[in-house]
Amino acid sequence: MTLIKTALRCLQLFALAALVVASTVATAQAAGAPVTTSFSGLVYDRATQTFNSVLTITNNGPTLYAPFSIGIATGSSSVTVKGANNATSTLATLPNGSLLPNETATFVIAFADPTRATFVPTVTQVAGASAPAGLSVAVTSPKAGQTPAGPTFLVTGTLTAPRVAGASVDGVAACVVGSTFFVNAFTPQVSLTSFTAAANDVDGGQVTKTVAISLPSEGLQVVPSPACGGIAPLTTSLAVSLNTTDGDTITGLTVDFGAGAGAQLVSLSSPIQNTYATVGLYTVHLTATTALGATLTQSSMISVQTPAQAFAPILSNVSLLQSALSSHDVARALSYHTYTSRPRYAPLLTQTGINLPGLGTLLSTAQPVVLVGDYAEVIVTTPGTSPQSSSVVLVRDGGGIWRVDSW
Repeated sequence: MTLIKTALRCLQLFALAALVVASTVATAQAAGAPVTTSFSGLVYDRATQTFNSVLTITNNGPTLYAPFSIGIATGSSSVTVKGANNATSTLATLPNGSLLPNETATFVIAFADPTRATFVPTVTQVAGASAPAGLSVAVTSPKAGQTPAGPTFLVTGTLTAPRVAGASVDGVAACVVGSTFFVNAFTPQVSLTSFTAAANDVDGGQVTKTVAISLPSEGLQVVPSPACGGIAPLTTSLAVSLNTTDGDTITGLTVDFGAGAGAQLVSLSSPIQNTYATVGLYTVHLTATTALGATLTQSSMISVQTPAQAFAPILSNVSLLQSALSSHDVARALSYHTYTSRPRYAPLLTQTGINLPGLGTLLSTAQPVVLVGDYAEVIVTTPGTSPQSSSVVLVRDGGGIWRVDSW
């Protein structure tokens, strides 16, 4: 008799579950973030005594970051979302910490239903942060209210990021060395009385800091080449000119390359160069006198790195692309490409029979070969008895982040 009662109880639960399954597949545009959502049919879990459903969310707007809030209504006062703060909301983590535009994520939602009621869950709201927690930017020079050294000037600051990120100033890519960022020979792009520094997450999040300034009418324009520096030993060239409209000219110029040799008199008629043999972040100081009696100063920064230091942010992007391909996440894989290359690679990564994990494995063999300015190249090798090598080209975008351009 006990076995019969148990069997009848199981059949009853199966019937109730089947009844709920037939009525819960739904698609809706939730309030808050622009997303599309759908629930799968409910499945009863004896171990937890809950009805479980897979919620699929596709992001149709900008990137959303954790913490990720999902509002869910069950349509029944006796049915609650298990683990939520209340009956109509729940917090969910994101597998990669973010949900990109056109990317889809799935969540298993458990419903506590003591009365075994028939209900249809719907998503009422989806919300997420606009940038990852811990992303921040601060400007160290020039300070707010200061007058820079000239109409073009050096901007320096600090970048804090929990993930792969870059920095920019008014949309001009900054050089990043550890937590320090800088832009040499910067000219304000939007306003003559302010500029805005930004910390840019690789997935599209951003935080900004605007600094008010008062531009002078005259100053030195100093353009280092390479702009951000490079790998030791590094020979840096400085292009120096007078930024003014009053017809003034430079009559004398001294340069301190910041490597311990002190200031030295140089001539504008000869190349202004210095070779840095030792790794470090150097500040170059220049002082000029002019025909009209002005004394002008200007600074630039030069980063000299080991190959491992210089290629670290480049290989970080390759690693992100590798991970996305291995997990069949085409939207995320394309996001690690430059904007101009995405239309070329979208058809290739979605073609029938494409072996995305195989491409990810290929990228795991990446070895650095070239780094010049905003251009980098790594070599990947096909495994096997007759290995073949091919190159992956990356460029630094306007946010200061390396992205794949071709491979």
